Amino acid sequence: MVPSRIDMNIVPKKYSAKVLNNERINERDIKITFGEITPAPFAFNPGQFINIKVSEHAYRSYSIASDSGNPKTLETVASVSHEGVGANYLKSSAHPDDLP
Repeated sequence: MVPSRIDMNIVPKKYSAKVLNNERINERDIKITFGEITPAPFAFNPGQFINIKVSEHAYRSYSIASDSGNPKTLETVASVSHEGVGANYLKSSAHPDDLP
């Protein structure tokens, strides 16, 4: 069943995760793998997205690109071929051992 309206009373959960891998997959795109996600488990459905804090006051949304059957890691793929707050963060700051 699909709800007929959006429930504005839903409060998003906050998670922390460690960057396990930051991999350039082509000229344009980067794949970030997160692990050590707390609180566990991190359950999601295909098509959902995460908000990543990319600066002190800014978040950017990224689609989840990993298999929902593996709750221990989470992957996202993002275009970083442009200059932007999120793209610049992912290119220069999201490295293994970082906690976004």
